[in-house]
Amino acid sequence: MNISASKKMPSIFSHRVFRIIAPTAITLYLIIWAISSPLSKHLIKPVLLEKGLTLSSDTSITYNPFLSQLSVSDLTLFDSKQQTVLSIDSLIIRVTLLRLLFDKIAVSKFDLNGAYLKVEKTSSQLLIAGIDVNKKNPDGHLEQEQETATESTSPLYQLLLPELILKEVNIELDNDSKSHQINIKQLLLSQVEASLQSQQATLSLQSTIDGTALELLADASVEQGQGEINSQLSINNYPMQKLQRYAGELAELSGSLSLNSSQQITFTPQQFNLHISKAKLSNTDLVMAYQQQFFSLEKFEHNINDLKLSFNQGELTELSGTSQLSLNNADIYYQTSNQKIAHFSQLALNDISFHFNGLPQVKISSLVIDDLYGSKNETKNKSEESNLPALVTLKQLNISDILISEQQLAINKITLDSLQSDVILDTEKVIANLVTLPITSAEQEEVAEITEEIDQEINPKNADFLISLTEFSLQGKNHISLLDNSVEPVKKRQLFIDTLHLGALSNAKGQQEQQTPFTLIGRSNKYAHFNFNGFTKPFAQKPTHHLQGFLKELSLPTLSRYMKKAMQMELKSGQLNTDIDMTLTGEQLDGSIVLLIKGLETAIADSDEAGALIDQGALPFNLALGMLKDGRGDIELDVPLSGSTSDPSFGVSSIVSLITQKAIWMATQDYLMTTFVPYANIVSVAMTVGEFALKLRFDDLIYQEKQIAPNEQQQAYLQAFIALMQDKEDTRVNICGISTPADINLLAGSQITDKKQIRQLKDIAEQREEVFKEYMIKHGNIASSRLLLCTPKIDSSDDAQPRIELSV
Repeated sequence: MNISASKKMPSIFSHRVFRIIAPTAITLYLIIWAISSPLSKHLIKPVLLEKGLTLSSDTSITYNPFLSQLSVSDLTLFDSKQQTVLSIDSLIIRVTLLRLLFDKIAVSKFDLNGAYLKVEKTSSQLLIAGIDVNKKNPDGHLEQEQETATESTSPLYQLLLPELILKEVNIELDNDSKSHQINIKQLLLSQVEASLQSQQATLSLQSTIDGTALELLADASVEQGQGEINSQLSINNYPMQKLQRYAGELAELSGSLSLNSSQQITFTPQQFNLHISKAKLSNTDLVMAYQQQFFSLEKFEHNINDLKLSFNQGELTELSGTSQLSLNNADIYYQTSNQKIAHFSQLALNDISFHFNGLPQVKISSLVIDDLYGSKNETKNKSEESNLPALVTLKQLNISDILISEQQLAINKITLDSLQSDVILDTEKVIANLVTLPITSAEQEEVAEITEEIDQEINPKNADFLISLTEFSLQGKNHISLLDNSVEPVKKRQLFIDTLHLGALSNAKGQQEQQTPFTLIGRSNKYAHFNFNGFTKPFAQKPTHHLQGFLKELSLPTLSRYMKKAMQMELKSGQLNTDIDMTLTGEQLDGSIVLLIKGLETAIADSDEAGALIDQGALPFNLALGMLKDGRGDIELDVPLSGSTSDPSFGVSSIVSLITQKAIWMATQDYLMTTFVPYANIVSVAMTVGEFALKLRFDDLIYQEKQIAPNEQQQAYLQAFIALMQDKEDTRVNICGISTPADINLLAGSQITDKKQIRQLKDIAEQREEVFKEYMIKHGNIASSRLLLCTPKIDSSDDAQPRIELSV
């Protein structure tokens, strides 16, 4: 056996050198570990003092050379005011030093648990943990710029970070005295590989901002300027009052904002793509105020699906996607919630789709607004102690098939459902239920400029922006009412719109000469009715408008209250019918208006007593009217219209011809006597004092005190009257109700001067007229146009009886 072979080789650990180096290294590492905390604090304190900061005495900063691990605990930094600007409960950073040989910074562990950071931003400073990062060095350069320049000359390293964990990190942000609180409950950053050429990472964030929960999930990968970022973001109920401080013009901003979205971003040096697969933006209890004008909204919600945006070198190349938008219970009011400018219960934009066809376009299936009203003054009315109605109410506004682009607004159909308008004028002729806003001269100029810009855009000679509408119409029950408290008597006028339709309208060059037809059909109060139609060409080189139609059975006593102050005359009875056929081309007017006035009688203004029909000035006026009346007591005027709208001229030949016909009026006396002899028990023929034409006079229909509807004792008279009206189909009758003081429990012969009592008596008389007319229409099948109502009267004579006076 070989002796040398049988000897064992000595172990490296038994080598003398190793036995010296190893303990020495371990001892050195232990010494470094032991002195790292006091030494690091000793070296850091002078640097912090230069920044005006101090370090808490119980701070621990240790370095473990065995693990290449830096540990920080109980660290607190104070500024010059001894306020905490940075605190760390626990921080562990572990680095694999061996990887530095391969130009890689490998952070095998980064764990921060419990921290506080104060950030202050002013117009000139940005203080992070008490250090002004915008502070300039003596050479005039920013410190961060110098550090960046130093870093740029250092070797290029790749950062490797398997996992970064931050827990319970509180950041107090003071942005120009606007404070925000950011609490990072957990931030997990993993799989980080970053160099100048490529970067990738995965992020998971759970935090609160100003008490609002925020969650973010993201993964990013970038290589040579090309990359992809996928993320999911969630913000729930962010208090919007925190944003008010950034909108200096808003006096108030409140509400809760929420956002949930999933999106993908891809990019290259030339291309940028955004794909939002799903997003929901919502807001609750929103209130905004600007110069005492308020907007409140109970709920806002906008849902986006599959939205794609692409930009190539800053130019939009792709736009697609869909969305839905809704607003619930919105109010716009001035100063207080009682002064409502507008309100709607719901506004919905349905089936919004985005497109790109050379230009971005937005298509909306429909815009629907439900329960809309405008201008409602809910302040108590001093006289009636009740809320005033809204100026305009609308059950629904529906705008369908909307196309919006940079150059076009196209709408298929606009429909208004159940339009109502209540116009209330006070004694000063001011609209009482109109909420008005103060408008400054600057705002007026701004509105004028905007209006001028809009006019220029839709000008057919320079129609760069196209506007088109296929159809406009009303549906449901639509009416407008007027209550005028500035005149006596106060009456409510009702206008019912049965049909309103407008055809296709466009300012496109090929359609500017196209006629847009329209139709308007409706009624006023019970019996007046109208029917108008025509066409318009507002965008033609010479705008043209044509109107034809008629207005029938308009009771003239209702108009008398507006003329009596100027003429000191009242229209006692009468009915107006008109036929219109006219065309306006540019400023040139051509056409005619036929006026037919039936049964016109006049009286002195404010003459409420029955029998006081003619007085000073009334006789000449009645004589003039008498010369215009034909054999039936009608006035018919055919007025030609021609000339310019700035200086129109009216034909008068028909008026002259009518006057010449009055010479034969006396020949009608024998005819009247012969025609109505069979009904002599209820009628007679006489020339009324002060009136020009012969009149057929009915005997009065006597009523009991306070009686409104006809009774059994009046049936003989009523049946004879029905028989006459059915036999004489061309006869028209004026119905005038007369009331007496006994109708309101006053003595006969009492002179009524109290306006309230006069109103009560005239209301009773007017009710008698209306009920009598309705009775004749229902039981006698008599056309409403043959029964003309007059201004009700009061008879205060000693032997006065409540009655209805009938005359032809």
